[in-house]
Amino acid sequence: MNLVTRKYMFYKLLFFIYIFFCCKSITAQTAIDSSCITSTEIKQVRGTSLTGIVSDGSSIILAYGFYNCNPVLLNDIVAYKYGGSKIPLIKIVKALPGDTFHVLLKDNYYYIEVNKKTVTYSDGAIYKLPQKEYAMLKMYEDSYHSVIPPSAYLILGNRTGTTDSGRFGLISKNDILGKALKVISR
Repeated sequence: MNLVTRKYMFYKLLFFIYIFFCCKSITAQTAIDSSCITSTEIKQVRGTSLTGIVSDGSSIILAYGFYNCNPVLLNDIVAYKYGGSKIPLIKIVKALPGDTFHVLLKDNYYYIEVNKKTVTYSDGAIYKLPQKEYAMLKMYEDSYHSVIPPSAYLILGNRTGTTDSGRFGLISKNDILGKALKVISR
């Protein structure tokens, strides 16, 4: 092993030690397969769609390729390749393939049920949908007979009105770039 390779491996080891011991975890998954991670990057969060979980201006450690050998889990925070943009969206996975989902009207607002449970924000408040977002998700509900299809996911922000599945529908696993492993507070 040459000096450059040893140095690279040493810094990679230090980086992973830093990831797992120095930062606030935003993942419930404890055993991960890191063999498919193609790269890791510290990304600064711009925007307020995940306020309450990740603040605007905070940084996350993003593991690209993570889902090439690890399953996408409910409530994972993922980076999503959105509409050709170079800047990925960071959202929360709220429904997985095979989950049942419904968009419903109750007390003059629309909301989402996944597996007969109402989708909520991190603080427990009900995730409310504007009329336009209701129409988008209702189209998917009708097209897929209320079941999330294979390799598709419902991703949402942590507040109403964000650019998420309510605006663009269910997403493909192929468009998930990676997983946010840790938050580095600013």
